[in-house]
Amino acid sequence: NVRIVGNLTKEQLYDLYSRAWLYVYPTPGAMSPAFAEISCISAMEAAACGLPFLTNGVGALPETVGKGCGVVIPRASGTDEINTTVFVREIQRLLRDEVTWNRFSQNAYKHGQELGWGPVAGRLVALADSIMREKAADPAVDAEFGASWALPGVDIDVQAAGGHAAVQQWS
Repeated sequence: NVRIVGNLTKEQLYDLYSRAWLYVYPTPGAMSPAFAEISCISAMEAAACGLPFLTNGVGALPETVGKGCGVVIPRASGTDEINTTVFVREIQRLLRDEVTWNRFSQNAYKHGQELGWGPVAGRLVALADSIMREKAADPAVDAEFGASWALPGVDIDVQAAGGHAAVQQWS
């Protein structure tokens, strides 16, 4: 059954995601045929709730959805048209195939946990640390470097001078 729920609070949305079987996201749609998703927040939110995703390979959706977290239907050659027949077939398959659904759900949940600011900040700190240590160790570089980032709930400071580098992260 398809149910139109209208506007929801985030809490209501996440509750609905956690009870749903599949997130179907056919794009581009008739309303905006030229639209290519850049970073689909709803895909990230659905993943964090363990909800498998069904979409097509337009824009950044394949990367956002994550490998093994659902089905990304490749674009038809030379077109952005949605292959309705393939979408319907995949919906029917996932409604019947509980083993595949469970695998997608578990993968989506794990993928969703990697999309929060904590893991993102950790990767940023590691990258900044690597770059700053490389710069600090280069005798041809005789300068001070520094950068700070403020992400929701995470602050990062990076400093390099005199052959030493330091990267600090705090919440």
